[in-house]
Amino acid sequence: MIHRYCVWAFAFFIAFDLTFAAKEKEELPAPPPMARSENVATYRGRTVKIPLRAMGRTPGQLKFLIRTKPKHGTLSEITLVDRKNAFVLYTHDERHGAGVDSFTFAVQAQDSPVSAPGTISIAVSEEPSAFSVVHALDFGQVLLGESREDEITIRNAGGGTISGRITAPPSWKILGSATYQLGRQQEQKVLLVFEPTKAVESVEKLLFSHDARTSVTLTGTGVSPLAIEPGKEIELKAQKGSSTRTTELLIRNLTDRPRVIEIKPPDHIVEPEELTVPPNGEARMELKTEADFIGAIEGSLTISSEGYREEIPLRAYALRPSLQVEPGKGFDFGDVQPGRRYKGVLQLKNTGGLEARITTDLPTGLLLTPDPGSVVIAPGETRVFEFAFEPLRTGDLQQEIILHVANGDTVRIPVRAVSTAPVQPTPPQTRQPATVVEVPGHQESMPESVSGIPAITDIVVQETTQHSVELGWKKPAANALGTLVEYRQLEPVQDGPPKIKWVEWKGAKFFEENGMTIARFDNLPPGRSWYIRISSIDEIGKRSAPSSTIQLASLPAQKWQWPWWIGGFLLLGGVGWTIFYLRQRRQNLAAEEAQRISHLENP
Repeated sequence: MIHRYCVWAFAFFIAFDLTFAAKEKEELPAPPPMARSENVATYRGRTVKIPLRAMGRTPGQLKFLIRTKPKHGTLSEITLVDRKNAFVLYTHDERHGAGVDSFTFAVQAQDSPVSAPGTISIAVSEEPSAFSVVHALDFGQVLLGESREDEITIRNAGGGTISGRITAPPSWKILGSATYQLGRQQEQKVLLVFEPTKAVESVEKLLFSHDARTSVTLTGTGVSPLAIEPGKEIELKAQKGSSTRTTELLIRNLTDRPRVIEIKPPDHIVEPEELTVPPNGEARMELKTEADFIGAIEGSLTISSEGYREEIPLRAYALRPSLQVEPGKGFDFGDVQPGRRYKGVLQLKNTGGLEARITTDLPTGLLLTPDPGSVVIAPGETRVFEFAFEPLRTGDLQQEIILHVANGDTVRIPVRAVSTAPVQPTPPQTRQPATVVEVPGHQESMPESVSGIPAITDIVVQETTQHSVELGWKKPAANALGTLVEYRQLEPVQDGPPKIKWVEWKGAKFFEENGMTIARFDNLPPGRSWYIRISSIDEIGKRSAPSSTIQLASLPAQKWQWPWWIGGFLLLGGVGWTIFYLRQRRQNLAAEEAQRISHLENP
């Protein structure tokens, strides 16, 4: 019974409590929402989207209210996102610089009071610099000698300061200042000019010193207004029978307007007149060397027209060495006698533009002094050679002096004569002691000096053997570059003293030693002597007056003396007797040994 009363009492109290709680809920209002504070950041002068958020239990749409405005920026209208969220745009005023700004807002629900304000704190910082420029710029095709302008804009799209210098590549240049200093959000115009110097496409980089990674690709193509043939190298070639070298130049105008062409050649090229080429037409021009110029040319031909300029290498080889001979028809001695010497003068002029180096083929009995093979004839130079002809046989003589010119033509000089008498041999000279003395022999004519070099004096004997002699003397002048040695022959003359004839001594060797000129005569027979004279030859082949006649002598051969013969005979005899004695002794010993062995075997 008691238990039943307890259950009914517990149920009563539960029902009472639930009824009271429901009634209390209907009578008390819901708490108001709260504005949520936030921290945001932005750059100077920029706009940032700031969320507005509310906290709390609200059954309906909340209302967002700006309570205090920011000091360094402006706010847009509030935009609702949902019943508890909204946003507003904050734009910073860049005039205030970096720092901190803030504003407050509140929220309100229906039939509730306005909430306490929430604070939005805004951190404003300086934006980093940001360089902005186009990546590439194409100038297209531009005629050589002309130019084309274009402009780029460089900008600092961020904050801070960007400064440096612009470097333009070849064929481009900057009009105005090449430096830049860009503050926040500043820009600068840069004017570029493309002036091509070659007919090629150019792809280059415009560089900025503040950042090596930043550049602008510049593209442009130079187009030649003219086409020139030959365009790589011009060679002027010699014309047969003329010293003038020529070539032809073809110029085409590739533009739609007439072009005036100016040509500046190197030295020794005839200056051509100014040339006008019609639009899309062509013209020819002759280039030639000056009439009297024979040398080489190594230079360039400059062609210019309205700012266009082109240099083409130009070359003209020197004329090959060429000999002009005087007398041009050669030598005709008419009637001659064998054994006699006939003289003449041969004149050679090098009319070419290179040095003439000569080798000769001379027939028997012909002699040129000095030897052309030892002479180099410079361009335009004339050399004189003494020509001697000594016929060695009778009859009609038709001979030639042949001059071979290196890198040039062969020259043939005819020599004609009719020999009518036999050759008279010249007896050899008598032996003389090997000393150098003045010989007062026969009367002879002394040739005068034609070179201005003094005659050689004070000739001394350096060395004498049975087969060689060395003579020495002081060099008479600085321009004494060669030496001529002649030996004397006597030519019999009826009813009178013999006539003296001088013949060139070939084969002597010359060298300098201790300031003296040494002449060495080798392969001499022992005990022979000759009468000689010596002349100097200058740089153009002219010779001085000869020295006084001197005697050249080799030592006589040595003879065996009787004591030497006797000693040699005795020596040979002694050696032979000794060999015979030793051989006989060895045979005797062998015989005695054989006899002893025989006695032992047969006692």
